[in-house]
Amino acid sequence: MLAAARLFAGKGYSGASISDIAREVEMTQGTLYHHFAGKEAIFYAVVERIRKTWISVVAREVVSTRNAVERLEILLDRQAMFPCERNYERRALRVHDGRLCLGNVLPAAVRSVRR
Repeated sequence: MLAAARLFAGKGYSGASISDIAREVEMTQGTLYHHFAGKEAIFYAVVERIRKTWISVVAREVVSTRNAVERLEILLDRQAMFPCERNYERRALRVHDGRLCLGNVLPAAVRSVRR
């Protein structure tokens, strides 16, 4: 997923092709299509990886803290550091076909931690 994130970050969603991704991960396009329905499925797998990482890095610690002020401090601190530590993945999520992708991902991540 990191190779795909790197390509999406560098070329944008529209600029990255299945052949670029296959070449980067040293697979044939056929093998890549065996695992993913297409480029959009790969992109959303990258988003899902980031969501799961965000839950483990940011959300779990926030939810486990009882004090509201401490929660806010932890959230702001961890959220500020999260993109810096994952540069390719962050840049891959900038914009996908004119829509910001994280809009629905992060709230869903928080809901899944509460369960």
